[in-house]
Amino acid sequence: MIIKMEGFFNSRRNIALVLCLLCLAVLGAALLTDGLPGKYPASGYTGYNAAALYKYKTAYVGDNSKVVNLINNLPYAEMRGEISLQTESPPYGVTVEYDFSYADFDTRPVGSDLRDNAVVLFALIDNVDVIAFNVRGAGEPSKHLYTRAEVQANCGRDLREYSKDIDALKALLNSIAFKLHTHPEKYALVMSHTPGIRIAAEYRGKAAKARYATENGLLLTWDISTGEVSKGMSSIELTLGTPVYWSPLGPDGHIFGDGTNPVTVTLLDGQGKSIDEKQLLIDYDGSSYYTVQPSVGIVIGEKTL
Repeated sequence: MIIKMEGFFNSRRNIALVLCLLCLAVLGAALLTDGLPGKYPASGYTGYNAAALYKYKTAYVGDNSKVVNLINNLPYAEMRGEISLQTESPPYGVTVEYDFSYADFDTRPVGSDLRDNAVVLFALIDNVDVIAFNVRGAGEPSKHLYTRAEVQANCGRDLREYSKDIDALKALLNSIAFKLHTHPEKYALVMSHTPGIRIAAEYRGKAAKARYATENGLLLTWDISTGEVSKGMSSIELTLGTPVYWSPLGPDGHIFGDGTNPVTVTLLDGQGKSIDEKQLLIDYDGSSYYTVQPSVGIVIGEKTL
């Protein structure tokens, strides 16, 4: 009887040991997530909180705590894994691993959103030169690499200026939320594949329409399926995402060829009330080409909505 009882207590000690090890394993896994929310959220883009981000701005990539907290306050923080910092010598860099394999939302905008995240990090980490996002489960490419020089060239000003105070940061975040997609970067009247510079508004919020207005030239719509081009106007309202085309031709056939040509884009809600406004500037080179000026929120290239 004593032998049986000894086996019973030994068995209970073994069970307790196993349960203790399991608890340690669960606790260790929880600690490795850095207190992030559930790994597989039911939503994707969550937007930016200027106050939360501004609190962690830093002059150095090597400020591990602030850099990690910045990344944890960017969209898709729930999907992030390991963060690596390159602090030994220039170019200083940040690499973040993301896993969208089990994401229960549309991952097609992830590439564009990660570029916005890079813009924010370049603004808030003074000496970072390179930012890389390695992505699983969100299509191709799987690696998104950005350099300060490349991103800066498309912004028109030093991104670090947007971290001088919280109002400047809010201006940057508003520019990111409201984008103008344009193509081509350079346009000439001899081009036959497009009637002008294509402009399409995108907004991370509730907007129904976009009003486009130009001081020089005309605004056109183009039905690509039929080739029909509308009569040019100086102002037009279109459903958000519908592209418009700016042409340097005036209503009387006059060609605008002096200086800078602004196109003002105003977002409208369902009642026609103005939500936000952005201006696109198109420079004439004095010869034949009209070129879109780079700026934050101006996306130049083939990609449209």
